[in-house]
Amino acid sequence: MRAAFKAKRIDAGKYRTRCVVEQPVETVADMHSIEITWTKYADRWMSFDSAWGNELTQAMTTIPQKRGVIRTKYDSQSAAITPRMRIKIGDRILNIEAADDDNGEHREMVMRYLEEAPV
Repeated sequence: MRAAFKAKRIDAGKYRTRCVVEQPVETVADMHSIEITWTKYADRWMSFDSAWGNELTQAMTTIPQKRGVIRTKYDSQSAAITPRMRIKIGDRILNIEAADDDNGEHREMVMRYLEEAPV
């Protein structure tokens, strides 16, 4: 067991944005085409770290879309989040590119996203 002074703490106040995590549901439509609809997987409180500096400049020169990092507390729901899912905040849709446990400590899930351009 760790000593109290060595234990890492998570600042729960940084999770200020309420988000909806959605998962795809594939159905077979007429003529055997696959139709994808999105259903709610979970509601989560998350924090955003937008890309900045050289990373943002490089991303904007190749594909003019926003990239960034989202963090949420680690639990059984967040551990099951995969890159096939997406995050919805109002009208914004963020496609998850990668989802990993931060440092393997089971404290935070870190997800890299690519924002869809508004239609």
